[in-house]
Amino acid sequence: PALLTHVPGLFGRATQLDAYLEDILVLLDGYLPLVEPHLETIMARFDDIEPHIPFCLEHADVIAPHLDLLIEYLDDILPYASHVDVWEEMEPVLPLLVTRLRVLGPHLRVLMPHLYKIRPFLPVLAQHVDRLTPHLEISQNADVLIYWFGWFLRIPGAHHLMKLPRVTKAMAWLAPRLPRGSLRAQALRRAR
Repeated sequence: PALLTHVPGLFGRATQLDAYLEDILVLLDGYLPLVEPHLETIMARFDDIEPHIPFCLEHADVIAPHLDLLIEYLDDILPYASHVDVWEEMEPVLPLLVTRLRVLGPHLRVLMPHLYKIRPFLPVLAQHVDRLTPHLEISQNADVLIYWFGWFLRIPGAHHLMKLPRVTKAMAWLAPRLPRGSLRAQALRRAR
């Protein structure tokens, strides 16, 4: 009975849903109470979401409980997904990141311009997401931090120093104060 109100939307997408129908029915059997409140939005945004259905079905145990946050931050998540090469590299840590979306969500927009700077360090940084997310300054100035301290993250195991008390707080304080001149010069050289 809960799905009856969504039948027109589901019927309108029947041909697109056909390939996933068997897996979706299994998913709905266990997660209907979590998915049903969002079905209208899912149907409205289906063209954006469809390329990611296999991943969502594979990780339904992580996705379904966080569906409300995924829908809330969908417009911030989709630009990342459009960078297929980065998205595929991030796939192993995406389930972890989905569970941290409540604190990570506000960082998504400010991190997007720095995506290719932080890309080589994503697996390492994902391990410290709980320590980094309280400090929006770190995300806002990720390019500067990577420029000055990226070498440090390349040293095997050195990233564990971020676990020390006050290290991420110091990074947040330092990030907006580091010189950006070298970054601007580097960007101008690339533009030529």
